Amino acid sequence: MEKYLNRLCQQTRLLVCSGNHDGDARSAADESICNWLREAKTGQLFVDGDSVEIGDTLITICPWWDGPVSQAEVESLLAQDFRKPKQRWIWIHHSPPDKSPVSWAGKSTAATSASWTGFISMNPTWFSPATFTTRRSIPRVRGTTALAKRGCFNPGRQIGPCPTYLVFDLDRMSVEWFSVEDQQARQLDAPAGSRITGALREAAGA
Repeated sequence: MEKYLNRLCQQTRLLVCSGNHDGDARSAADESICNWLREAKTGQLFVDGDSVEIGDTLITICPWWDGPVSQAEVESLLAQDFRKPKQRWIWIHHSPPDKSPVSWAGKSTAATSASWTGFISMNPTWFSPATFTTRRSIPRVRGTTALAKRGCFNPGRQIGPCPTYLVFDLDRMSVEWFSVEDQQARQLDAPAGSRITGALREAAGA
């Protein structure tokens, strides 16, 4: 894994958060932690606990938490970044917020971490979970019980050589979704709950 992360960060900034399968050690509180990812940090590779500024946008990379101690560490990280000046704030975390629209996997919720209720007061602009739902689906961008002002994003999942993915353009304030079957887009400044439209690129003259 480190080999491919190093290859990618040679070409661009790379932001990576740990997930529930990435733990390789136990903390003093006997909670699963991901040491190997932090040790892989180098150059343009940003990992758990890092904050990245891109223009006037702040991106916080939240590690996976396995219990109350590591959850408190995430809360401390977010509280620290909450005080930083920024126009927009994006959280990256492995699991989507519990019971949010983007956590639904067809039969059950894909949210496997504890509730984000305690973080609501910090209210990020957007929340991007890294967990893919277990079936291919067209993503909807909606508010998630007040956690994110503008919505959460989850690209879904597909079988094949290339996964579904999202492309954010913060200059145009747009997001595009790509899959083997379709390409759709929407404005990031549209009201939460708006559906993705396929006409954005043409309307923007792309």
